Amino acid sequence: MTRFRSCLFWCHLTTAAFVGVVVAIMSVTGVALAYQRQVQYWADTRGFTSNPRSDGTPRLPLSVIFERVRAATGEAPTSVTLRRDPTEPIAVTAGGRTIYANAYSGQVYGEGHGALGAPSLRR
Repeated sequence: MTRFRSCLFWCHLTTAAFVGVVVAIMSVTGVALAYQRQVQYWADTRGFTSNPRSDGTPRLPLSVIFERVRAATGEAPTSVTLRRDPTEPIAVTAGGRTIYANAYSGQVYGEGHGALGAPSLRR
């Protein structure tokens, strides 16, 4: 009986350890998927800032930003995302790609630094 009990204990312990590893992996990947957009945005815009020249400097009109993105990519902009933080770059979608630009100077940064590829337009 002791041998059976010992065998049952070790089978139970090994199974529990294996299941624990699987549950831990599922938890970590679940959290990564839940915050995917935030992490991707952070990775794409690292180092891209749109600091105003002075406290009262307004952002450039969107038409100017659109023209600069069109000149840099050859594609017509289809959407724009403006963030509340004045130091965040403007995100313009053109040709299925998201291009980041400085809101005050109009400089086109490129597609970002994210895991999907290196910046292709950064100058």
